[in-house]
Amino acid sequence: MIISIIISYKAIESNERIARESGVFDKARPTLFFANYIMSENHKENLDIYYGINFQDSSINFADLPFIISNSGQKDLEDVKLILEFYKITNLAFNDTTVVKYNSSLVNKIDRFYSENGDKEMVLYTVDRINPKLNIKISEQIQIYETLVEYTDLIPNKKIQVKYQIQFSASLLSKNNNTQHFNFNIGFYQAKSAEEMIDSVIKGIKRKNNAVYSFMVIYPEALPLYKGNEEALLANQYQVTNKSINYIYVKDASPNKQMIVAVYNGLNNLSQIRVYDEENKFFKLLK
Repeated sequence: MIISIIISYKAIESNERIARESGVFDKARPTLFFANYIMSENHKENLDIYYGINFQDSSINFADLPFIISNSGQKDLEDVKLILEFYKITNLAFNDTTVVKYNSSLVNKIDRFYSENGDKEMVLYTVDRINPKLNIKISEQIQIYETLVEYTDLIPNKKIQVKYQIQFSASLLSKNNNTQHFNFNIGFYQAKSAEEMIDSVIKGIKRKNNAVYSFMVIYPEALPLYKGNEEALLANQYQVTNKSINYIYVKDASPNKQMIVAVYNGLNNLSQIRVYDEENKFFKLLK
């Protein structure tokens, strides 16, 4: 029995080696990122995204959803499709062309299509081919508005504000690969800096002992398309870019009554460690 097992194992090992050498095991490996966050490793998780917007700045009236499609495999990734699905009532998607950014000169063609189906609207990106070890960047422009509702008649002489999030989804399809589907919660809130937005989100967290939370904070800014060109400035010709993109990892340090917050920047490097007290108020900066 031992001999037969060894012989069988050796035979399998030999077949695997031959298959590897012949390229049978080589395949394309699609991965979807939202900014610096790897979505393909977190199928069951919804990603919470908070955009900090200075709504007093009239030049910021849209923002980008920064997606990256990567091929980490050994073969070309073919017939790639990225489908974004929104509810019509949210008024997020534009029903025209959008800005497409990619960093691979070996990508043949990228197209964007808009369609409606019942109470939903869909944006479809198609890519003919992505070569091994390369990626493309797709920035889907969306309309923004403050996701906040005010109630003035619930309590006499008192205004109550309730923040909310909007749901949308993304699906990644490609030839000879399983479909990957992801859900997002997105909110646009008043903030004059990324730090102010982080503090605002932390303040609203309902704490649980030793719980871990994570979310993403994006702070856009508007820059003139033509610096020094007065006519362009008067015409309000601006380009909105994501000034900062931060992935936030939160650890509830109870029973110490503190909350430890690690802030990772757009390059996925640890940029700050923030500490909050038992009332979720910013306490001190460790880094």
